Amino acid sequence: MRIIWSKNALNDLREIKAWISRDSVCYALRVVEGIIDLVESLSEMPARGHRVPEAGDDSIREVHSGPYWIIYKASSQSVGILTIVHMARDLIALPDDEEA
Repeated sequence: MRIIWSKNALNDLREIKAWISRDSVCYALRVVEGIIDLVESLSEMPARGHRVPEAGDDSIREVHSGPYWIIYKASSQSVGILTIVHMARDLIALPDDEEA
């Protein structure tokens, strides 16, 4: 199954790396690689994540990588990565990015 990263999700990944790099470049790379590995694994089991009730759409799901929610939309053809959100943030304001 194909993985499609939205612009929002790619920007989130860059921001996570930049923020953590302020303290440790090595740890920032480890966190980002962990997120990417988890996202890539969704191509094998896209339905394994939990539904996101705030989204109002049963195809929108989440998995966790450390303190980050990876929010994605699963379909029969692809997994669209919508956003990556730190657990301290509010999920109600999900980005509206239809590219994923």
